[in-house]
Amino acid sequence: ESFHRAFGVRVATLRPFNTYGPRQSGRAVIPTMIGQALQRDRIELGSLTPTRDLTYVGDTARAFLAVGSHPDAIGKVLNAGHGKDISIGGLAEMVLKILGKDMPILSKSERVRPTQSEVLQLVCDASEITRLCGWTPQVTLEQGLSHVIDFMREHPDWTQVDKYET
Repeated sequence: ESFHRAFGVRVATLRPFNTYGPRQSGRAVIPTMIGQALQRDRIELGSLTPTRDLTYVGDTARAFLAVGSHPDAIGKVLNAGHGKDISIGGLAEMVLKILGKDMPILSKSERVRPTQSEVLQLVCDASEITRLCGWTPQVTLEQGLSHVIDFMREHPDWTQVDKYET
């Protein structure tokens, strides 16, 4: 932004919200919960109450393309996300619903983030990227989770479900 303002460099800043999808690090919450749901009889996570606005990787890629190719985005800071959040516990429930499974979802103290580092709610306001570039997310959370589940079924060793990856 500084170089844009000082020297006219054609720059836009995109802030994608919580991108997820196939091949995501096994340390992330979505592959963790899916891996556990596929291979265990329970899901063990940290705090279940923080909420996140989750954006499928394909939608994030489309946002980069939209911002990078639209002249009205130059000099702007734009957010890309759904504008809807879901709790971590609600996300685990959705994974179980897609899988057709019923198992306990547990909060384990060793997985809970320190109070000072936990963000309780992240929700995107994507109105500016929609207004300037016409971008809106196309993949629903349920569709995106289904893609990740399919990937993880094909790659059962993607995560180490019996090890808490820090």
